[in-house]
Amino acid sequence: FVPVGETDSEQAFCYFMNKLTALWEGASEPPPLIQRLDAFNAFVDAIRDLGSANLIYSDSDALFVHAHRRTEPGSEIVLPGLFVLSRNCEENVPDLSGSGVTLETARQALTLIASVPLTGEDWRPLGEGEVLAIHDGMIVERSVA
Repeated sequence: FVPVGETDSEQAFCYFMNKLTALWEGASEPPPLIQRLDAFNAFVDAIRDLGSANLIYSDSDALFVHAHRRTEPGSEIVLPGLFVLSRNCEENVPDLSGSGVTLETARQALTLIASVPLTGEDWRPLGEGEVLAIHDGMIVERSVA
């Protein structure tokens, strides 16, 4: 993977993709989550000291998040860099059993990540260096560098 442009983000992304090549090469399905998380942790450990690095990466099976810090225009470094909100939603369905159709209640887990809280709900600030692995809408792994 070679950057097309000159941005640090593009260079970091290509660096990460090159590190993942061996993990994914020849795989017919995603490698174990813990291996992908270890690769993501190694990547963020390598770049953390280069500058602010709030990252959200998806490999189409899981979402990986690294919270660091952020800056506001004209100000110093601001913590936290990211916030998280987890929800469990349940949608009731109408009773159509009289027509021969049976529907089941839909349940969904949802985890939202944002640089600032988007609603009045209980958003939790992520600590500097905190890493999350999210699968099927739920936080399944959490670590702090």
